[in-house]
Amino acid sequence: MDQATSETDAELRQNGLGDLALLHDHLISYISFLLNLEDVIRLSCCSKILRVFACEEPLWLGLCLKQEEGVIDYKANWRQTALATYTAKPVPPAAIEAAARPLPSLPGLSSFFLYKRWYRCHVDLASFLPPPEAPTVDRVPAATMSPTEFFQRYDKPAMPVLLGGLMNSWPVSSWSLPALSAAFPSSLFKVSKPHGGRALMTLHAYVDYMARQADEEPLYVFDATFAEAAPGIRKLYDVPHVFTKDYYAELGAARPNFRWLVLGPARAGASWHVDPALTSAWNALLSGRKRWALYPPHVAPPGVPLDDDGEEAHTSDDGLTSLQWFLEVYPTLPPGIRPIEFVQNPGEVVFVPGGWWHCVLNLETSVAVTQNYVGPANLNRVIRYMADGSSTYHAAPLPYYDTVREVTVWAEKYPHLTAARGEQVGAMDTSEGGEEVAVVAEEEDEKRRKIEGEEEERVEGGQKQRWSGSRFPKRQCYEEE
Repeated sequence: MDQATSETDAELRQNGLGDLALLHDHLISYISFLLNLEDVIRLSCCSKILRVFACEEPLWLGLCLKQEEGVIDYKANWRQTALATYTAKPVPPAAIEAAARPLPSLPGLSSFFLYKRWYRCHVDLASFLPPPEAPTVDRVPAATMSPTEFFQRYDKPAMPVLLGGLMNSWPVSSWSLPALSAAFPSSLFKVSKPHGGRALMTLHAYVDYMARQADEEPLYVFDATFAEAAPGIRKLYDVPHVFTKDYYAELGAARPNFRWLVLGPARAGASWHVDPALTSAWNALLSGRKRWALYPPHVAPPGVPLDDDGEEAHTSDDGLTSLQWFLEVYPTLPPGIRPIEFVQNPGEVVFVPGGWWHCVLNLETSVAVTQNYVGPANLNRVIRYMADGSSTYHAAPLPYYDTVREVTVWAEKYPHLTAARGEQVGAMDTSEGGEEVAVVAEEEDEKRRKIEGEEEERVEGGQKQRWSGSRFPKRQCYEEE
């Protein structure tokens, strides 16, 4: 940056921000987000530089979604959408029309914060692929695989895998966006808002939104009631035959949400998480491409802190999106703590064992169906998790897994991830028959037996008490840099 540009930027800030010039641009943006719509409009009239902050699309997306709880009718951009749907006061039609025009550039302004946000809104992800040397999962044909073979090779050892040939009977042409929009023109689907919450959109409106938006975190169809919202859509797919044994279904009407329609553009996705109650999941992709990253249950993803109040533990609601994580955290990771990665292509089904950390990023517009289930391999683990609670589990995940049948298999497949932030849980070298693994396995099993024995004995006042002690250190959750 040359001196003239630096001075111009300094003058813009001093003249246009006053005392706010002392604040980082991130804080100015955050303060703007706390204002209501009318105050944001007033702010935009104060100076040229404040107009830049007050007209940012992420700000107006937030303003629009805070006031809009029903059906979203997206306009040219979020600023126009918010003004068109504002009901507290009449908004002049000329102002609504003017909001569709892009903001003029401001020569001299230099903001790395605003540039990074703009970049995340417009980055082309078509070639955003894992490096060739990245650890990955097996990719296997499964059209003729028996449920018993799948159980032995992948479900029993809790090993993620990409399965092909399980969607051959699905009418793929019926899942194209034009076909879905035509088949269910008036059905309202739930879309996920950034920072939480749901709104409703028809598929036609959502497809139109996808074509015109440039959001860092686009609205994302993630609908657990899609089969009820669009009667007939359930007939367009079959549960793959290797996943048909599902004890979750025994809960009947009490069964929690278990299946979702997942549809969204590039940059949409799911941030780092563990599926509910340690249920396993399958994810079938009908169109598009998705980049996946996974960590074993005992390895906390770097840059993903847990909020834990002693009763419940979960990832932070204000954590990084999957795109932010791939752009800002992933490049800083040494090879020893890089995640397991792969790109899912149309026609492939991902199996995610219960407890495995995963995040997903759409590389292009994608349509998928996913379902959580409880099979023979994870039934006891799910029951124990429901009894203990998430805080107890996340304090010490390994006792929930069989060290020989599961953890040792992970160690053999992914030796670089067998240590929980520096504490080895499996042998790195198993070439001599696995004697070291056997020793570690015996120690872990003895710890688990002790824990389970103490849990059974801790009964007080006629009610079983939740055991909160742990002989295992909490996994280190790296804070955002």
